[in-house]
Amino acid sequence: MALNNYGMRVVINGKQVRRCSIFEGVKRLFIAAWNIPLLKTSDPAKKINEEFKGELALAVTQVNQCKMCSHAHSKMALEAGMSESEIKNLLDGELSNISSDHLPAILYAQSYAQNEGKNQQDTYQRIKELYGEKAKSIKAIIQVMMAANAYGIVFGDLRQRFKGIPAQGSNIFYELGMLLIMIILVPILLIVLFIALLFNH
Repeated sequence: MALNNYGMRVVINGKQVRRCSIFEGVKRLFIAAWNIPLLKTSDPAKKINEEFKGELALAVTQVNQCKMCSHAHSKMALEAGMSESEIKNLLDGELSNISSDHLPAILYAQSYAQNEGKNQQDTYQRIKELYGEKAKSIKAIIQVMMAANAYGIVFGDLRQRFKGIPAQGSNIFYELGMLLIMIILVPILLIVLFIALLFNH
């Protein structure tokens, strides 16, 4: 198990599972709660289609290597119109099938996930220049997925532990700590979500 400022990471079958620290997980929850309304915005200037959302979600998930999110978002991407080969390619980090219109946003999603959202100001400025108001929704999807991946990895680890196969690079204290803090924070997160809905970004 390798420890650094971001949390725990371990390479399994050549792929790095990116577990965040408990503090980072809490931060991601609040950011996600604030941005969820943008995922369902009715504003045409900010709205992006379901297939594009699926591509962004899979791009982030590919970096973080969350198996539970891979399964869930693969199903949603299929329902949104993506083919199985397109989904597989994205989860393998292969971008040859991504349209030129979507490619800059997908690369931004990968960079954001890879760098834990740090030092992305210049890149996001470029995304705003390319996509206008839709950049807000693009960033919101990425940030919501960062939270979903963080806790999807934990839930996957717990499921493996209950099966008697503890996940490599994790431990019971980390898994229960992430879970318990999330449960404790639910009322506060709902308040944040309610305020975000009022502002409607």
